[in-house]
Formats: sequence, structure tokens, C-alpha cells
Amino acid sequence: MANFPKSFPLAYKDRLLDLFNQEVGEDVARVREYRGVACGLKIAMRRREEYIGELKALGDCEGAVETVRFMEGLQVDDMDRYDRSLLLMKEMEVKAREKSRFILKLSGYVVD
Repeated sequence: MANFPKSFPLAYKDRLLDLFNQEVGEDVARVREYRGVACGLKIAMRRREEYIGELKALGDCEGAVETVRFMEGLQVDDMDRYDRSLLLMKEMEVKAREKSRFILKLSGYVVD
């Protein structure tokens, strides 16, 4: 069992555990959201890459060059968003894991 003073009410400990469990649940939901955003961006980038290839195949068709440049700029922006989404996802996973370990320790389980 965690080191609590003898006067520490068990109800407070239970409430604290409930709050941390709720936070872990919210963190896991955020991880899923970031994963969904990253997946959506990856799909969009793949499709856009196909469109860019088709436009490049048209050659110097009216407006094709400008459109390709614009779409390539979007690709760069989406790649940055994709990278940030993955970073945020990893950070949230680490936080959720740390909170889960704390909950286990607070509950009296041995955690290495």
C-alpha cells in the first residue's frame, strides 16, 4: 500500500483514484483523436500526391503548374500537421502511462 499517514482518510484516497482514472480515460480519448487526425492527414496526402502526379502528366496545361505548386505547398503543411499530431499523440501516451503507474502505486501494487 502507498505510504499515507494513518490519519489520511480512505475516502480521499478513493476520490483521488477516481479522478486520476478519469484523467487517464480522457488522455486515452485524446490519443485516439490525434491518431485519427494523423490517419486522415496521411490519406489526404496520399490522394493529393496522386492528383499532383496526374497534373504533372498533363504538362504545361493551362494553370497546371500553379496548381501543382499550390498542392505541393499543401503537402508540406499537412506533413507538418501530421508530424505534430504524432508528437502530441506520443506525449499523451506517455502522460497516460505515468498516471496509470501512479494509480497502481496508490492502489498498493508494486510497479517497476
